[in-house]
Amino acid sequence: MRSASKPLTGCHRCVFAAGLLSAWALLPANATADVLVFKDGDRVQGTLLRIEGETVVFRANRFGDIRVARNDAKVIPEAAKDKAVSVRETPEKSEEVLAGAIPGGTAPPRARSGPRPWTGRLCVSTEAIQDASERRAIVLDAQLSRKAASDQVKGDLHYEYRTQNSEKQNDELKGSAYWKHLLPNRLFSVYRPVIEWNRNAHINGAATPYVVAQQELGIGFSPIQRPNHTVSLGVSENLFNGWALNSPLRVHRRVESVFVESEVSLPWNARLTQRSAVYHSFEIASSGIEHTLEFSRKLTETFSVGLQHQYQRNLPDLRLQNYGRLRLLFGYEF
Repeated sequence: MRSASKPLTGCHRCVFAAGLLSAWALLPANATADVLVFKDGDRVQGTLLRIEGETVVFRANRFGDIRVARNDAKVIPEAAKDKAVSVRETPEKSEEVLAGAIPGGTAPPRARSGPRPWTGRLCVSTEAIQDASERRAIVLDAQLSRKAASDQVKGDLHYEYRTQNSEKQNDELKGSAYWKHLLPNRLFSVYRPVIEWNRNAHINGAATPYVVAQQELGIGFSPIQRPNHTVSLGVSENLFNGWALNSPLRVHRRVESVFVESEVSLPWNARLTQRSAVYHSFEIASSGIEHTLEFSRKLTETFSVGLQHQYQRNLPDLRLQNYGRLRLLFGYEF
């Protein structure tokens, strides 16, 4: 965003973005009459979308899309208010009875059991600021994810380009993957590889392009596991490797960390996700922190808007840049 008359400071941009997202979050959702009834008696109003094998996909008015196992809930469709339809029935019977609640009035196609299809998002964020200096930035993000009964897989690709007074300040390409495997008793294991290539970084005031690779292997416990709210806590062993591309500088460290991850579905198709990690290196007696918080809302089936905050300080590798950033993101979901 750029103003021809008055420059927008970082504070002004944050207030404007927060106000914009708040206004969107208050927009009403379409009224529907389908009701999802959980075993404990909780009821959620919305629209039955489809049935995928042993999973019912339901769009709640206040929480967005929810995926529920057949034996965990029942649906009262709009077309049959006087008859509660149990999703614990056989797939054939449930799909036939629920057909009246599916747009078009036909039973959904039988879905084979297995992982759900891949979903993704493409995001863009730009910045143009004029004060004592002229700063510009463009950020591109691509995300892919897939969920199965006991596995969750994600992939992220991030590109960031920054200039100050027409001089290049940052040219960064970063890729990461994430594999979470669910174990009995709410336990889980996680593996997260990350690689980052920065062609225009500065270390101790000198231009130092670098490549950093991180491998994280951890185990954790999920104290909260609900369709619209999850919280996970864990500990990890991390291996950091860093190479300066124009000097003999090398970094190889084994670092311990603790992390917390959470995801909350909010009213009006909004979602809040968060991941924080605290690193500690016994080798150099140093600690660091990395934190990402994102609020997003789907405005249509394919268009979303979000606000993302990132914080990084004292990571135990070549990336000595400490920063806090707030971004307004516009995304295309598929």
